[in-house]
Amino acid sequence: MSDGVSDRRRILVAGREVLDAEGLGAGLGSIALRAGLDVATVQDAYPEVAAVVRDLVADFFEKCLEMAEAASEHGGDAYDRYVFACAELSAETPQISVWAQMLREDDVLAMVNQVVDKAYDLLVQAQLHGRIRADIQRSDLDGIQRTMARLITITGDAAPVARRRWLALMLAGMRPGSEALEPPAVPAPPTN
Repeated sequence: MSDGVSDRRRILVAGREVLDAEGLGAGLGSIALRAGLDVATVQDAYPEVAAVVRDLVADFFEKCLEMAEAASEHGGDAYDRYVFACAELSAETPQISVWAQMLREDDVLAMVNQVVDKAYDLLVQAQLHGRIRADIQRSDLDGIQRTMARLITITGDAAPVARRRWLALMLAGMRPGSEALEPPAVPAPPTN
């Protein structure tokens, strides 16, 4: 007799592998075969591939929350540790943004907002320790997260050293003593 919890874990591991190999057109049969389970067992736990995807995305964001919790014990370095840990997780799961597009936007936003709330707590913690400039706000986190995501897309698995260096450069610009956050004046276009 199989255990429902271990079956779910096996299905999710297999689901990730199958989705990586076959893309979003993968079927429950392929997932069942990879998990070493019969299709009926997989269908009992996950009636459709989208349900597997939902739990894979939820697991990703749960790991982000766990990393934030672990990082919070490191005082002023908490935000830096979290950024680097999230970047590594994201590099290991580059398909997360594609998977998230299969879900309802409200569901994804709820997961993202929990992570952003935790990231902001770490940012404030770093600001209180003098590691991050005081003028960075919660609203800046979206741009920071998007920049990180783009960095991960650009570097992929091929350039982890470059990814870490660029993240360090990004964080360096967030340090106290960096230039003010005043955008330069845009010159008027030349007239003929």
